[in-house]
Amino acid sequence: MSENFLDRNGLSHLWAKISALFVRKDGAKVLSTNDYTTTEKNKLAGIAAGAQKNQNAFSNVKVGTSTVAADSATDTLEFVAGSNVTLTPDTTNDKVTFSAKDTTYNVFRGATATPAGAGAAGLVPAPDTGQVEYFLAGDGKWKKPPQKTYGSFSPPTNETAGLSGLVPAPRAMGQNNVLFGHGWDRISVTTREDSEKCSLRLHFGSDADAEYQETYINAANPSTAGLMLPAEKTKLAGFMEASKYALKSDISGMYKYKGSVTDASKLPTTNRQTGDVYNIETAGQYGGAGMNVAWNGTAWDPLGEIFTVTAITNAQIDSICV
Repeated sequence: MSENFLDRNGLSHLWAKISALFVRKDGAKVLSTNDYTTTEKNKLAGIAAGAQKNQNAFSNVKVGTSTVAADSATDTLEFVAGSNVTLTPDTTNDKVTFSAKDTTYNVFRGATATPAGAGAAGLVPAPDTGQVEYFLAGDGKWKKPPQKTYGSFSPPTNETAGLSGLVPAPRAMGQNNVLFGHGWDRISVTTREDSEKCSLRLHFGSDADAEYQETYINAANPSTAGLMLPAEKTKLAGFMEASKYALKSDISGMYKYKGSVTDASKLPTTNRQTGDVYNIETAGQYGGAGMNVAWNGTAWDPLGEIFTVTAITNAQIDSICV
């Protein structure tokens, strides 16, 4: 945690700030909660002669989730007619009547097969009783979707091609199967490995004599891509992610304490590495006794020296705060 200290110059500056912000106590006088403030003075100055308290009125008008607020005491709220709305003001009785217009709609007209047989927008005709599964066709009539059946999927043979159709249902426990030409079946994968290569065998089908394809993949090495063997995977898993390791470049410039010398003339002039730190026991060109210096690559850079901090006395404070 960083700590700061207050010296005599700082205390003098602090006292000057306090003197500028506050006034000295005048004898037995004390502050009162009824002081006449600048805010009250400005408020009183803003009240015109003969002004009176505002009469009851609405300063906000809420429309749905929005609120329209008055910008002044005599602000005007304006009503604007929108689409299909008519406003009728009555200045004698102080009211406004809102009326809807254009509320009559034509009946929907279906299209015909002629070039000029385009339909027309309008109200949709009501469906008859029982037509819950019907849809409205382009000709304006409610119709039932046509019934259509599909054949079943048929696998091929050596002499004939298969037939398209509904996919057969997979059997139980067949969630990992795939659809072959002969139906649902599985692809299984087995591996064999030694110190130099692995083989990958794909089985197409569930029978013992099912077709298979075997591919050999060599183990990876520094010059050739390949599979990672278990021993190498175990070794790799023992490392943390790369972000938790420091690069050599990250630590090459770090401070390294090398020792202490009696004076600056004893600092090494050869075999210096960036970050080398020495303590100088006596005062000299780099500062007081106990100064630490670090080699920055071109010169010795002073880091800090031993110094003493003493507390300011009460007598010194009294001499400043007058």
